[in-house]
Amino acid sequence: MSAITQEKRLTIEKAVEQIKLDTGLSYPENNLLEIANQLGAKVEDATLPDFNGKKVKGYIKWFTEAEKDANPGYSARILLNTNQSATVKNFTLAHEIGHFLLHQGEESYRIDLQDYSHEGDPHNQETEANFFAGTLLMPKDKFFIALRESKNLDQVAKAFGVSKPAVEARLKWLGLSIA
Repeated sequence: MSAITQEKRLTIEKAVEQIKLDTGLSYPENNLLEIANQLGAKVEDATLPDFNGKKVKGYIKWFTEAEKDANPGYSARILLNTNQSATVKNFTLAHEIGHFLLHQGEESYRIDLQDYSHEGDPHNQETEANFFAGTLLMPKDKFFIALRESKNLDQVAKAFGVSKPAVEARLKWLGLSIA
């Protein structure tokens, strides 16, 4: 999960910062649904069927021009599988927002089957979306404060509404280790 080029990291960190500039919203002060809506992504819960024998966590479909006309203010729809924990759902939404901002126009839709706990190809869009999600959900400054003030990684995870493996991945991405 930690493999990603330095250049791509900087690009993604800038994209996350741009969200606050464009919308005035940031996580965790604002919820991800508000952020997605302000960016132009309509978010809905759905019971998503398995795909190729794997659980579907999320799905993003960019709207055609006709669909944009029928959904003013939106350029994509994100579906989140209702059959997952709140922390996985939170990470999945941040991951799909990453696809929305980083990969728009490259495909008409994406189905998210990714296991977030595995190492990824540094040029893979799933790895990029995972890094985006970690950056959005656990901003560096707030993450460092939480690490300093929390007794353990479970408390850090709870503070950001993510899983402990997501916190561990963020630590790796930042080049940190906790003894």
